[in-house]
Amino acid sequence: EAKNEWERKAKNLSNWNQQLLDENRLLVDENENLIKDVESAKAKAAAVDEQKFENAELNQKLEIITKEKEEIENENRELQLTISSAKDRESDFQKLIEETKTKERQEVLSEVEDKLTAARNANAQLEEEVINLD
Repeated sequence: EAKNEWERKAKNLSNWNQQLLDENRLLVDENENLIKDVESAKAKAAAVDEQKFENAELNQKLEIITKEKEEIENENRELQLTISSAKDRESDFQKLIEETKTKERQEVLSEVEDKLTAARNANAQLEEEVINLD
């Protein structure tokens, strides 16, 4: 009976040992899965950090481009003002040219009228002389 008792205890210990081995295997598998999850999380975190870095670089470039765009827009506004001013001056010059042409025409017309008057007077004088000769 003592032998049976020892065999029963040995069998119980063997069963218990097998249960502990099975539980240990499950814990090892679970631990390996957790390690994979942690490594995956680290890789994702590294990818997120890399994306954050890239986003920061892109934001800096965007700021630079935005400032350059603002500068170009300011320069364009200044150029538009310059163009507008140049067009105004061109218009003023055109008016001045027309006024000058008008004055020159008037001067020429006045000279022509003076010559015409002088010619008429000369003709009238010649006619008088011709009449007086007759």
